[in-house]
Amino acid sequence: TEREGETEGEKDKGEKDEGEKTDEKDDTKDERSDSERLLGVKHLEDFVDDKDADRSRSPRYSGVSSFTWSPTGDELLFISQNDVYRYRIGNERPSRLTATRASLQSVQYLPDGSGYTYLLDGNLMRVVFGQDLIEQIDPSVPRGESMIGYRISPNGERLVFLTGKGEDWTQKATRVSIARFRGRFMEVQEVWRQLPTNPFRDRDISVYLYELGDRTAEDGRLTKVFEHRETGPRDVLQVPRWSPDSSRIAFAVFEQSTGVVRIKEAGYEDPVEAPAEAPAPEPAEPADIDQREEERIEVRWWIDDEAEVFGIEPNDTGNASSSNEREPVKVREAKTVFRFLHDGGPNTPRMIQPAYLADSRRMVFLTEQSGFRHVHVLDPLYEHLEQVTRGRHEVLPFDLSPCHRRLFVTSTAEHSAREHIEVVDLETYEVTRLTQGEGLYDDAAVSPCGTRALARFARFGQPRELVMIDPSADEERMLTDSHPEETLKLTAPVPEFFTYRNRHGHEIPAFMFKPDDWTARDERPLLIYVYGGPLQSNRRQVRDGAFSAPAYFFAWYMAKTHGYVTVTIDPRGTSGYGSVFEKANYERVGRPQTEDLVDGVDYLVKNHGVDRNRIGMHGWSFGGFQTQMSMFLEPEVFHVGIAGAGPTEWENYNAWYTTGTVGGFKDRKPDPAIHSLIPLAKNLQGRLLLVHGMEDSNVLFQDTIAVYSELLKQGKEALVELFLDPTGGHGLGGLVKTVNRYNKYEDYLLRHLGTGKPAEPEEEEAEAEEEAEEREAADFPGV
Repeated sequence: TEREGETEGEKDKGEKDEGEKTDEKDDTKDERSDSERLLGVKHLEDFVDDKDADRSRSPRYSGVSSFTWSPTGDELLFISQNDVYRYRIGNERPSRLTATRASLQSVQYLPDGSGYTYLLDGNLMRVVFGQDLIEQIDPSVPRGESMIGYRISPNGERLVFLTGKGEDWTQKATRVSIARFRGRFMEVQEVWRQLPTNPFRDRDISVYLYELGDRTAEDGRLTKVFEHRETGPRDVLQVPRWSPDSSRIAFAVFEQSTGVVRIKEAGYEDPVEAPAEAPAPEPAEPADIDQREEERIEVRWWIDDEAEVFGIEPNDTGNASSSNEREPVKVREAKTVFRFLHDGGPNTPRMIQPAYLADSRRMVFLTEQSGFRHVHVLDPLYEHLEQVTRGRHEVLPFDLSPCHRRLFVTSTAEHSAREHIEVVDLETYEVTRLTQGEGLYDDAAVSPCGTRALARFARFGQPRELVMIDPSADEERMLTDSHPEETLKLTAPVPEFFTYRNRHGHEIPAFMFKPDDWTARDERPLLIYVYGGPLQSNRRQVRDGAFSAPAYFFAWYMAKTHGYVTVTIDPRGTSGYGSVFEKANYERVGRPQTEDLVDGVDYLVKNHGVDRNRIGMHGWSFGGFQTQMSMFLEPEVFHVGIAGAGPTEWENYNAWYTTGTVGGFKDRKPDPAIHSLIPLAKNLQGRLLLVHGMEDSNVLFQDTIAVYSELLKQGKEALVELFLDPTGGHGLGGLVKTVNRYNKYEDYLLRHLGTGKPAEPEEEEAEAEEEAEEREAADFPGV
């Protein structure tokens, strides 16, 4: 639960590797410094030993990085610590299939389940169960290119793969120094960081089709069908998907520089039989050796030219009379079958992944063209796009049935804080809900026949468990019992969900906790928790069953122990509520959120017994930035703020997140009016606690120091305090643990906002209570 509570400030995609390159350590060796041993300091790593594996309810181990189910049997393959394991259901243990220190990834079963493939340091390897041979089946590609992803066709005879060529992102990145205070003297750790002010790398992504051919003949045919020059860090080109008949591939390309999405298609044409030709006349004998050589060169040129057209290896003379020669199959290069401008949230383009329907012609994919993420079907023949699901909610596909006729999705149709599993009939467009409970179903999987589903289910009052859904039997059954009694007690409170309208008319979702003795006439201190920035598609804070430390546990504690009204709000800028919300942040970072938070305060003061003069808020990462932004823009509304690890200067944050969600870097130059809180710091009137881990390689500690320095320059030293974790990262976790962090929060809030108490009874109520006491005394004179 603590770990989940810290994820509101977790690293965004693409930034973890930017500098956090650490060598593997021997678990048996004590890596602590002398001072750490004396102080009893534990490492930040999640250390796992043999005893952890024996825990009956929650065993711990080094972890599984990926897994895939067999298409034909009850078994799976998984990767753990760069090695492949095979587990057959019913066996006591998995079998280890590899033992290597190389980088191994992307394990996939062969379509018939007879073996598997994997990428090993960029090389594609094929293994057949029961055979000793390990084959490298990737073809030779032009110099400088390397395979980065692949998919084998359903019939097992063809391969589509991506290659990358060009600069590594570090070649145009910046090395940033981070101070470490763990020993006698300060040490410096350097990390790579791709900044929005750095030039973007020169890199090409290519799509290839390859005929695998006979496994031992090494006669596959290779054709490049598409090449894309990246225009920005958020460009998207993912591994294409095959049609059921293995004749076509489909993929989407998103260009960040133009905002255009192109749906592309490439594939094979059936070979056309050539008409019978008359035998060619016998060539005359060349007059001399030089003439023979010229003719040989001319024939070689013709073969090479045909090889380029048809994608074949020029390894013979092209003799049509050879009975062993395979008829070349013509390959159609990728063409655009549909295009549109994406004007929605920054996370949607990566979710556009076209997949073929049963006819191997039409495609189904997600777009945000309606203003919300919904399922659409495209007929490329007529370039006709048809919306399948609709409404003011989000629909996210997660699986396609083997027959390619039904699509399984999660949907927020019934409540924005809850997700249900639904099945979409791709012929009739009928949508059927499969789940029965009221809460959040996520991480769902469907059985191969599509008749049953598994999912994690949670709601407030019920922590997450695994459930099985069998629609044919109208049954939903909980399969796990994962939590001790103490956890069940801690997760029993249920907050109150509500919405309010902002000044523009949008409905803003939220939930709250109130004290047990709360009345509408109270004037209680208000504590708001906010994140406010775009994250993954479903990473909302206002979610049923999201037992996070800031939004749930600490909020409940402050309400029940100290009489606060505590509220979690998802303002505009948050993901999961449509394009208007998710893109609101662009080039206006933090401002739409501040408007919605101010409107929320007005609503709560009017309707929920809140003291307008005691308004506090806190947030982490983007929420730490948002807390400061709100304190600086609306100093008369927000009186106390606790800002954790906030990126106060967006030019220092990673390019992937910043260029897509903040924007405004014209000619790679920051605009202080958009990208910095420094010019606004002078407006601070309330109390502000700045919190940061000094070893944070995600949001740099220097961002907090920059704001702190500016506040000192502006004479605000009495209004600002620092709370630092000397060995902590982005979520702290060094010397400052979760309980330490919230002890500090509690003390700070009580010092500056006080406690909440019920309103004094009005005169009539007081008289009624007094009369009731007198009657009770008369009825029971001896009591």
